[in-house]
Parts: sequence; structure tokens; C-alpha cells
Amino acid sequence: MASCRIFTQRPLKIQDVLLHFRQGYATSAAHQPEPADPRPPEVAAQDRTANNPTSLSPQNDPQLFRGILGRAGVKVAVPVGNQYKPDPLLRQQLTAENQYEVLAQTMTPLSHIPYEDQLKFKWERNKKLVVNISRTLSKHIPMLYVDQDGLMCPVDPVVPSPLLTHFRNKDEFSVSTGIDGYSRRVGFYVGRSREGNVVCVAPRELINMKPSHRLLGEMFEKFLEMSPYDSCRQGPAGFVGHWKSITARSNRAGDLMASVIIHPQSLSAEELTTEKNRLVEFFVNGPGKECNLKSLYFQECRHSQCPPLLAPYQLLYGESHLYEHIGKLKFRISPSAFFQLNTEAAEKLYEKIAEVIKPDLNSVLMDVCCGTGTIGLSLAKRFDKVLGVEQDLVAVDDANYNAKANEIRNADFYCDAAEKAIPRLLKRKEFTYTNVSAVVNPSRSGLSVKVINALRKTPQVDRVIYVSCMPIGNAMRNILDLCLPTERALPGENFFPWTLEEVEYFAGLSSRRFDESDHEC
Repeated sequence: MASCRIFTQRPLKIQDVLLHFRQGYATSAAHQPEPADPRPPEVAAQDRTANNPTSLSPQNDPQLFRGILGRAGVKVAVPVGNQYKPDPLLRQQLTAENQYEVLAQTMTPLSHIPYEDQLKFKWERNKKLVVNISRTLSKHIPMLYVDQDGLMCPVDPVVPSPLLTHFRNKDEFSVSTGIDGYSRRVGFYVGRSREGNVVCVAPRELINMKPSHRLLGEMFEKFLEMSPYDSCRQGPAGFVGHWKSITARSNRAGDLMASVIIHPQSLSAEELTTEKNRLVEFFVNGPGKECNLKSLYFQECRHSQCPPLLAPYQLLYGESHLYEHIGKLKFRISPSAFFQLNTEAAEKLYEKIAEVIKPDLNSVLMDVCCGTGTIGLSLAKRFDKVLGVEQDLVAVDDANYNAKANEIRNADFYCDAAEKAIPRLLKRKEFTYTNVSAVVNPSRSGLSVKVINALRKTPQVDRVIYVSCMPIGNAMRNILDLCLPTERALPGENFFPWTLEEVEYFAGLSSRRFDESDHEC
């Protein structure tokens, strides 16, 4: 990642974006953001199937990478040569024979293309995204400088990932009905919910998945074969069935954590205890022993998703946490806490953030959506103070533990809503800083307008680094809201896009406050 980037979504050949802004120039203008995608996020994220082709077009017959960019309205034709014909696979009906290939094309749509061409495609895509942002902002900021290519800020080449295969340190497997009608299939959803053809497919050919994660999914499916309870699914009157999912988390040392989620329905405490004991027996002494689990967790969840405070994770076996190293630092990871999926690429990302900010010991880093504190702690020695904000209490506990364990004394992490914490923390008497850099790394849903306005209205924040794994949709709306001139719905001083850089699997845009020279750059 680098100073100003927007990233598109993962699995194999898609990355997060880093956007760097500086603070800016104000005039009045109305901005109407696009409505959010109403579909469930897991369906929207995997909605690249037979009826929505994902193919790289030949130069003389340009088509779209529709699975990646179609819904964003971005049309990019990459001249990579006629040898890359549109892949007909995703135009076929999903069958028992092609289901694993279709899943692979859905989850890793660029994996059949040479890596150098993947990087080229992503760079061209990033430029197109910045052109679209530039075009929108220039309508509202007459003095905005745009170069001959339509870019308001530089777009650097994509920084390659150090690891190209088997890099994901977390995979969430659903339990649902497969294409053969078997109701306890463990895998990922493929299909379109609006057409009623969503099925669960086992991840047999995903090159971004670690073999240990795939084995865990296979073993859990064997366990379910012997269970008296079926998979959990949405019925007309609510959820029916029990088994929902299993999540695999691992570190570079090979330690593996499994978290099983069940809908308890009307099961008694004794019945649930029986299932917990069966899980432990299966994975510790039975066929699942092959997985060599470091930790086994169990969660009783009555909703689509349950935060740990609502439904605590219960440790059934092993260690309570995993530990991972980033650079010279050691991080503790809880089962529910956020941690970057590609550890090797995350290290590159944090280096790029530091290059963009150019911090000094008189400045402050505000780590918004900080998770376990990896960004703030990795950069702490370059700043006088690091302030982290996160709404997940478990992640904040991990972040403060990580600061203490790594003997970092200038970093504090707070469990609070970002829109409240940003102005409150920077108004404290002990914080007299006027040079505050904010790094935001939100989920795919992006930042709320309340957080955007808190950043705009806090004068100490002179630059924002926006890191995203999905630089289209909500991230694009956030970027525009940071940069659009002052209006009733967007109070405070706006920011100016400064650089866009991408590290494989991450992207970022850097912005800072607008000054009089910005229209001359």
C-alpha cells in the first residue's frame, strides 16, 4: 500500500487501497451519495457467478471485469494481449462438475492471469477510480487541479505482495446446502440470491487458502455427518436448524484456531454441553486430531452475527489466543478481533503509511478502527503519541495488551464510537498537538457520515490516510464526503486528495487540508 490508494476486494488477486488527503477549500454544493447495496454482504461480495461473467478482455475486443468493477460503474479495458480470451466458465450453469472451478473464479478472479498483468490491471483500475473522483470533485471545486490524464493526485504502481498463494490467515466457512442437496456442506456461497440458486461449495481449488484451513473445513464436515443436528438456515418464520459456521485463524508459525458457531434454538444446556464435548473429542482424540488445533472455541448465536458481548466465545480446548509477529512486534489475537488477512502484505502496507505521513516526534497518530492496534503500534516509535479508537471491546483489550507486551508507552487505545472519541480525545488539556494524522481502516461498510464530519470538524487533524479493501462503493462515498466543499450535511473544512497508492490486498488514499497552492500543483 502507499500514500493514496483505493483497494478492491480480496480473496486472491485484489487488494486494499490507501488514500491520503490534505485539508481543504470550501464552497457550497450539494452531494447525493449512491444508495448502499441492499443485499446481504456475504452475497454481494460473492456475487460473481455464471450470470455475471468475470473475464479479462482481449485488446481488440474490450469487455469488462464485471465481477470486480461492474457494480461500481467503472469500465477498464486492459491491453494485456489477445492471448487472454474471455473465460467462458462463469457463463455456464453451475453444476456438480464445475462448482469448484466456479468458486475459484468467483473468489480469486484474477488468478489465471500472470501476476505482472494483474498488477498492471489494478494500476489501470486505480487510475480510473481517481479519474472518476476527480471528475466529481472538479464540478464542486473550480480551482481543483487535474492533470492531462484527468488525475487530481498521483497514482503509484501497485506494490507486489511478498506472498502470492496460501496467504489468508482467516477463513469463515458457512454450513449450508450443497449443489447435491446435502444440507451439511462446509464451504462458501456461490450463486445469486435473487435467482434462488445460492449453494454452498467446498473450497478445494482456492490457491489463496492455507491447506490447514481447507483441512479444518473438511474435518468439520465429517463431524457434522455424525451430528444429530442440521445446518442453520433462514426459514419463513426465522432461523431453523443449528450449525452455522466454523472460522479458521492461523499465524505464520502454523498455529490454528477454530471457532464453531451454533444456533442453540431450543437446545437445553445439557444438550449443548454434549455437543461441546463431542467437538473436543473429535478434534483432540478423533479424526479431527489431524488438524492439530491450538485453540477450539464455541459460540451460541441466535442472530445472523453476534458480537462477543452479546454471545461470548467459549474456550473448549487449548490456548486462549494466537500470537503473530509484524516486524519486530508481537501481537495477541482473540477469536473475534480484526487482523489483516495477509500478514506479509500488511507489513508492506504499514511501511507505505509511514512513507506517506512522514511523521515526526511532535505529531500524533489517530488510529481509527484500530482493531488489535497493529497500525498504531507499528508506527508508534515515529510519533510522540498514538491514540487508537475501536468499538470492539475485545479488540481494544488486545490492543492495550499488545502495547504493554511490546513495551510501547506512548500508545493508548479506547473503546468508543469514533465520532465521539476523535473530538473528545483531541480536546483534552494534555493534548496540545496541532499536527494530527488520522489513519482510518474501516470495514467494507465504510465510515458513517458522523465519523466523516468528526474528521472534517476537528482542526488538529491535518491529514487522513484512508485504507480500504474495497475502494469502490462505500469507500468512494467516504472519499467524496471527505473532499467535497462545506455544506449543511458536511460541516467543517474539507480535505484534498494527495496521493493514491496500493499494496497488494490493501489500498490507501492520502489526503490533507487544502491550502492556496493546491490548485497549482
